[in-house]
Amino acid sequence: MSEMDVDAKGYKRDIVKDVENALSPEFINRIDDIIVFTPLTREEVKELTHMYIERIREHMEGYGKHLTVTERALDALVEKGYNQKYGARFLKRHVDEKIKVPVTLSWKEGDNFRIDTADGEVTVETTQAGEPALI
Repeated sequence: MSEMDVDAKGYKRDIVKDVENALSPEFINRIDDIIVFTPLTREEVKELTHMYIERIREHMEGYGKHLTVTERALDALVEKGYNQKYGARFLKRHVDEKIKVPVTLSWKEGDNFRIDTADGEVTVETTQAGEPALI
């Protein structure tokens, strides 16, 4: 059994005690189970972000458009899109705000979109097909 499993069991035991103290026995009898979720690690959030960006990239390629995302931009998206308290709930919204919306607004301006950072903010650069590739 891993250390994380032991921590989760102790945490669940504490939650069950709090529930028993806060709720009536009649209400507690209606609860089937309590599921405790451990917070995502930074690497897990980064993988989720990467997976979502890949879906966007694949969709764009169906229209002959290309998307490149730098490691710095990926890190910035993870940093600002994840919150320990709320989890990855707002991550998709943040990626949409920083990538999908700007790309959509400049869709007709080019075929290649490069996502990077400047001054700590995620940026979108656009070039036409045939122009030097963005790396």
